[in-house]
Amino acid sequence: MATPKQENLKSEDSLQNAVNKLAIILKIIFEDNQDIFLKKPEEVSVKDLNNLSGSFISLSTQFQEVIEEWFESTPGGFDVFKRLEELEDQLDIQVSEADKLDFEQIRKITSRMNRIDDALESLERISVYLKYYEDLCRQKGLTMDANLSELFRVYGVEEFIKILRIEAKKHRKQIERNNLYNNMYNQAKLNTKTLKIAYTALGISVLSVILAVLGLLLK
Repeated sequence: MATPKQENLKSEDSLQNAVNKLAIILKIIFEDNQDIFLKKPEEVSVKDLNNLSGSFISLSTQFQEVIEEWFESTPGGFDVFKRLEELEDQLDIQVSEADKLDFEQIRKITSRMNRIDDALESLERISVYLKYYEDLCRQKGLTMDANLSELFRVYGVEEFIKILRIEAKKHRKQIERNNLYNNMYNQAKLNTKTLKIAYTALGISVLSVILAVLGLLLK
């Protein structure tokens, strides 16, 4: 049975693998097809457009691997992502001790949010390039190629973007709740300290009055 440390390492490896595979997909679409994206529309040949279209089956397979790696890196897997959409827009008023995060939890959340940012950057660039490609295909009458790209973009890339944005929102709420808990805890400590000072001051005042009265009575 894997230890918690081994599980964490496996999760981080899966997450980084997903980000790396997204970078490969981006390279295949943009860097390997610069005759499409770095030329004027009228200079782009039908052959170049067809070449990219021919890679969509392979790209879809690799994209499926990205999603699998990402879900494997998430405690709870697919079920967690099904519940993410039920998040409330507002931070709950009631904050409990369960919302307090230790250093290791904050490190893991911060690291994951950084990987989400990396993934979103690649996904958004992929979406932009595919949209440009689709427009070029339609201009040149390549409707089937344009439709194939659109299916991959809309139902794969952009859906995954939505999921990652929801996950990022979840992690931001975790940090917000932790900060709110810490603020409440620190305020409570401050209030307790202030109360102690007030009681001490009151005790000193009462003692001073008693001593003054005794002084008068003893005269």
